[in-house]
Amino acid sequence: NQPMFSADQRYVIVFNGEIYNFQEIRKKIMAFNKNFSFKTTSDTEVLLEAFSLWKEDFLNEANGMFSIAIYDQQDKQLYLFRDRLGKKPLYYYWDGDCFVFSSELKSFLQLEKISKRLTLNRQAIYYFLYLGYIPEPDSIFSEIKKFPAGCYGMVKNQLIIRPYWKPEE
Repeated sequence: NQPMFSADQRYVIVFNGEIYNFQEIRKKIMAFNKNFSFKTTSDTEVLLEAFSLWKEDFLNEANGMFSIAIYDQQDKQLYLFRDRLGKKPLYYYWDGDCFVFSSELKSFLQLEKISKRLTLNRQAIYYFLYLGYIPEPDSIFSEIKKFPAGCYGMVKNQLIIRPYWKPEE
């Protein structure tokens, strides 16, 4: 059932993926707040309440594949999260005025204001033919970027992207 609202109604989540250890995170939340009761048995609710408690640090707990968007209704700020290895896709369009995100490129084509502006990314075609895929941050459209794996972002008046994970070197 998405979008889903946090217990305090402050946060709203849309989530694509699966959190393998959500039961462990659920237990930590219950230990932290013994009076809290979950309404569902879903990993989506666990993620949302973990974010409500720990903000971006909830990522240290989450083990899985995901792309997540959480909107803070009080601060009017959007948060985006992508799993460590980028298993779940997350694309975005940002022109300084309009910010749109989706886990599928075809969603952008449904928005007339954006679809009219899209141009083919010729470098991405080269990458696809040479590598068999298009590496991030590129997509087949020059104006749409792949959100980087292992990163989270904040959108208010600008887009700020920060890494939360890097492979061990």
